[in-house]
Amino acid sequence: MTDSTDTEKPENRTGAGGSAGAALLAGHMVGLRASALQGIANSVCQHCPPEYEIRLCMEDGCASVELWYIEASMDSRIDLPDSADKELLEQLNDALCVANGWSC
Repeated sequence: MTDSTDTEKPENRTGAGGSAGAALLAGHMVGLRASALQGIANSVCQHCPPEYEIRLCMEDGCASVELWYIEASMDSRIDLPDSADKELLEQLNDALCVANGWSC
């Protein structure tokens, strides 16, 4: 018996080309939205110090930003200011501020 929610899972959705991933974002990430997302990513990368990594974490029901200090021997996650009720852009800004030693 198949659960009705199975058809809503990304791996079970396919578009004209048969790619679930392409079909999932095709209707949402077009034109200006795709350009805006790419522009934000480029700006974050431009201002992020080389020894840091900023991660956008997404799961069912939420998304958040993490800041990691990257070392050859061991990576470590760095605490960011409280992200409750903050938009992703605000969280990205906080991560850049912490990584660069700027005040948030």
